Amino acid sequence: ASSPVADTTDLGLAFAKLVEDEQLSQPYKNSHWEDIPDYAKDPEGRWSAAYYGVMSFLVNADKVTDVPQTWEDLLKDEYKGTVCMKDPRSSATAQMIVLAAAYAHGGSESNIQPGIDFFKKMIDGKILNGVSPSSANISKGECPITIQWDFDALSNKDQNPNMNLQVVIPSDGTVAGLYIQFITAGAPHANAAKLLMEYEYSDAGQLAYAQGFVHPIRSDVSLPDDLQAKFPSADAYKSVSFPKDYVALDKAGTDIADGWATIAQ
Repeated sequence: ASSPVADTTDLGLAFAKLVEDEQLSQPYKNSHWEDIPDYAKDPEGRWSAAYYGVMSFLVNADKVTDVPQTWEDLLKDEYKGTVCMKDPRSSATAQMIVLAAAYAHGGSESNIQPGIDFFKKMIDGKILNGVSPSSANISKGECPITIQWDFDALSNKDQNPNMNLQVVIPSDGTVAGLYIQFITAGAPHANAAKLLMEYEYSDAGQLAYAQGFVHPIRSDVSLPDDLQAKFPSADAYKSVSFPKDYVALDKAGTDIADGWATIAQ
């Protein structure tokens, strides 16, 4: 942090412990601080989360007759060789996928084993197809089912209007991933960084995030009807849990990567 390149940084919640332990930030509480849920901010102002994503399924309904609604659905033989996802040994997103499956099966950031057990069944059943879930592969129809953040899924759907892509929030449970922002310790343009923080948490900034299909952290910000209509229904999101123990979340990433190494073929 002595010679930072950036004035501000945006990271997953799992990095909050590192930010605190290494004193990577300088405290700042923006003017909307009271509108941020307690679980999405550090009491001392060292970091806060402006938005979040939710783990979802992107389903190409041109290729998949019965659209899966739950994690358990994915284990059906009809989905053999249809599911694309990243590798948890090298992808933080994929680690959150395993955590989402863990939550759906009674686990948590402190107990990721149910997620590993679920994906062992997925691997044994040859459900995963090994194709990278890139936007290009999705557009080419090579990923009948993709497990990814809803903001990526909704973006892929938006970019491929001629494809019958459906975004599913698994009804048996999934997780939200918070993204934290902070002003770097020793930021060369600290005042400019504060202005950016003010914008990110303002009504306009929160709506700008929503335009990119992420969820604004401020629940008091309402989306325009036309934008809200692009998201799954509010009811669909009732299955979402927020992993809040960022110390456990940090460890979970390593445990998931190690656990995957024991089940991957």
